[in-house]
Amino acid sequence: MKEGYRMNQIIDLNIEFERNNTLQAIHPIILKDDKHLVLVDTAYPDFLTNIENALLKHHINPIDLTHIFITHHDIDHIGALRRMKDKYPHIKIVSTEAESDYISGKKKSLRLEKMEEMLKDAPLDQKPMYQAFCDRLKAIEKVEVDIKIQYGDILPWLGGTKILHTPGHMPNHASLYVIHEKVVITGDAASVQQGVIQTVSPQFTLNMDDAKKSLDFILSLDAERYFCFHGGLYFKK
Repeated sequence: MKEGYRMNQIIDLNIEFERNNTLQAIHPIILKDDKHLVLVDTAYPDFLTNIENALLKHHINPIDLTHIFITHHDIDHIGALRRMKDKYPHIKIVSTEAESDYISGKKKSLRLEKMEEMLKDAPLDQKPMYQAFCDRLKAIEKVEVDIKIQYGDILPWLGGTKILHTPGHMPNHASLYVIHEKVVITGDAASVQQGVIQTVSPQFTLNMDDAKKSLDFILSLDAERYFCFHGGLYFKK
């Protein structure tokens, strides 16, 4: 760690939960320095209490959050955003300008468009499952973005955090490069499975060619640790 940045902390909230009779985990991240307390992504719509409890386990009062950064508008990343903003209205919501209209609802969710296409062609016995997922996506509560940024911008968080364009999983997906810490917050630009860093499943990736290029890009950076929303921490060998 570079001298002068010793106040910096990167905290994996590691929220475990049971769904479909299996234990799962997601990994929202906290970026903490002497002026900023940033939550990266907010999990599913019913996860406000899960997030609050995870913060409290790390001795963080949710009311002290200054910003929420959204990597992209999938349900497990923006689901609880509206409820967090309603409860803690002082928190500034940050995203790229390209992604902001999806978060606010000005543009239709790309995930919903994809699922509606799949619903049309789904076998009859699978249509209820696809319809239920479409209904969940439609029910996501929208929220305005307070601070709209551009790819390549360097925010002051932890002495310098660069916004990366990492398309593939979604075309406007953004990841965070915490320069002095040599850390990448990947969002869904990467996942960790059995100790291997890789793209997110093709089932949930809109463009696999772009996803593979984005993975190669973030792995080429001068970084040592990668915090993935699905799979957690990966140390580059």
